[in-house]
Formats: sequence, structure tokens, C-alpha cells
Amino acid sequence: ITFGQPTALATPKIQIPIKHTQDKLESLNKNKQEQMEAGKEWHDRAKGRGIQFKESLTVADHPKTYSYLLQHSLREQKVQEELREEIMKEPMAGASASPDESQFICMLIDLIGAKNIIEVGVFKGYTTLAMALNSSKDAKIVALDVAYGWSPLAEKYWEKAGVREKIDLRLKSAEDSMKDLLEEGKEGTFDLVFIDANKDGYPAYYELALKLIRSGGLILVDNVLFHGEILQEEGEMRKDAQSIHELNQRIHLDERVTISMIPIADGLTIARKK
Repeated sequence: ITFGQPTALATPKIQIPIKHTQDKLESLNKNKQEQMEAGKEWHDRAKGRGIQFKESLTVADHPKTYSYLLQHSLREQKVQEELREEIMKEPMAGASASPDESQFICMLIDLIGAKNIIEVGVFKGYTTLAMALNSSKDAKIVALDVAYGWSPLAEKYWEKAGVREKIDLRLKSAEDSMKDLLEEGKEGTFDLVFIDANKDGYPAYYELALKLIRSGGLILVDNVLFHGEILQEEGEMRKDAQSIHELNQRIHLDERVTISMIPIADGLTIARKK
């Protein structure tokens, strides 16, 4: 890179207030020095206790703070709570998104004004319900899943909440459903895609989501930490973990998006299409 000569700029005349005397500046510098020394002392004490600042997560070090987090931030409507309690009775309850993660997704929907949404993987419909309740009246959610056996409970509560008409439930291969949307001329028309389905399908879902999402839209990829299994040696990972690990690597280097991977629930990547 070649830089030209600096352009001469007129230096503005600045009137220094009387309060900025030499004594005041010396006092400010002294206070700053005292703060720095106090900070260093605290840092040294913390270091002696083995705290790693860049690798420490409060909810991991202090598990009870997660209950505190829920008590002081979760805003479930009664119908959401009722559905969640029913899901918790199911053998596969862990497949449902956590309530704080669903609430976070709803905040993202609100922040970008998302009206056209795709959910890849519905399960019992808790996140679908949350998104439908917390999006605008004219919002539409294309909910993709493969098994109707999971859907009756979801539909029961969508109806109860009065949001069933906002949800377009499509039951077939999610990859095929996303291709159908492209054939319907909906490329680049969606505001947000949430991916939380079979993990071996994640790479295909991500690429299709990039085609369906508009510029500035968000792709949310769930379970990107996959219960810690992504830390195993590549030859030792299960197929699902390997698929997620490879997608994590791909998204990290993908110049088509800006990204952030956050440690909510089982890990959530937010990819914003440029």
C-alpha cells in the first residue's frame, strides 16, 4: 500500500477550561495510577486463585448462576411454560431448545425486524411457539421437520396460543423443503434461519440457508459445541460431532458472513450474511 503525503490541516484553537489546571491534571494522573495499581493487585490475587480470564465462564465456574439468570431474565408466557413442562416429561426432552436460548432468538428477531423465518428442525415446537408469539402479526414461520409424530403436541399449543396461522409446517426432508422454497422463487427473501435438526445435515442446511436468506439476514446454528464432543480427536468423534466440527471450521473461514459463536445452551453460532 502506498501512502501519499499528509494533507495539511488547520489546527483548531481550543480554549482549555480553567478547571484543567496543572494541579487538576496531576490529581487525575495520580488517581489513574492508583486505579491501575489496585487493578493489578486484584489481577494478581485472582491469578493466584487460578482464574484464567480469557477462558473462564461464570456459569461454568458457578453453576447456580444459571438458575439466577433464568429467575432474573426469563419472560415466558403461560402457554410457553405449559408446553415446556409437557416437553420435560418426554424421553427426548433434551432435544428442545432451552427457554433462555429461545428468548435470545426472539430478541434477535425483534432487533432485525424479522418477518420471514425458517426453522429447520421443530421437534415439539417450543422455539416455534416462542418465535410466533414474539414476532409481528404479519410474520410467517416456515417450520421444517420430518416426523409428524412430534407435531401434534406442538400444534396443540400453537392453536392454544392463537398463532397457528403464522406457522407453515412442512413435513419432509428439510433439505428437500429448502430446495422447494428456492423453486418457489424465495431465494434471498428470508430474514432469519434457525438450524437445529439432524447434525449430519447441517452443512447442506447452512448452504441452502445462505441462498434463502437476504443480505443482512441471520443464520443461527444450534449445538455448535455439541456437549463438548467437538474437543475430541477428529478420528474419535461421532459422526454428528464431526459434522458440526467441520461446519464450525467452514463458517469460521466463510467470508460471505460475519460471525459470533456464543456459549448459550449447547453453543449457538450467529452468522450474518453480508
